Amino acid sequence: MTDARTIGDISSGRLHGHPTALADRLARSYPAVSPETVSRLVRNEFDRFARARVRVFVHILVERAARQQLDRWPISS
Repeated sequence: MTDARTIGDISSGRLHGHPTALADRLARSYPAVSPETVSRLVRNEFDRFARARVRVFVHILVERAARQQLDRWPISS
């Protein structure tokens, strides 16, 4: 069964846990970066959009910004 989400759900903020789900997914995609760092980065990006008037696409914008930062993340040797 799929988890059906509507634009109303997204825009009203009824997708509780979404930042956590995004952070978990990104942490799996970027194993060289600690999960705590990924979570902090995702929270910071969501904070940037906290006052956005149009909220429907915030999660997409956050994921894109987080991935861009993680793609440039310094790899320690």
